[in-house]
Amino acid sequence: MNENVRELIAFSCAILIFVGALSMAVNYYQSSAGLLNALVLDTRRQDRTIHENFEITAPPTIKGADIVSMLTHLKDSNVAIEVDGYSFLPEMELEDMPVSFINVNRMYVPEHNRDASGRLLRIQYR
Repeated sequence: MNENVRELIAFSCAILIFVGALSMAVNYYQSSAGLLNALVLDTRRQDRTIHENFEITAPPTIKGADIVSMLTHLKDSNVAIEVDGYSFLPEMELEDMPVSFINVNRMYVPEHNRDASGRLLRIQYR
């Protein structure tokens, strides 16, 4: 009799584990089915004929104070800088540059001039 009780307890535990695993599987199935339905609805709402282009709406601007600080590194680059008609060449010493003509609070729009190979020759700020 003791053997039958032991088998009955083992069989009951196996059935209990099976029912628990089955209920977890049904729960996972329902949640994944809901996620898949939401994904299908979302892909149906997307219009594949529309292509978005992110463009800069305003031209890039730079403060005059940044231009003045750029002039300190002008010798390292071989690029001439022109601000409001005043040219700053890489050969010039920083003390000889007329930086007082640059309005440090104004916003300038840069224009890059390049040669045929794409090398930067001059930056004009207006």
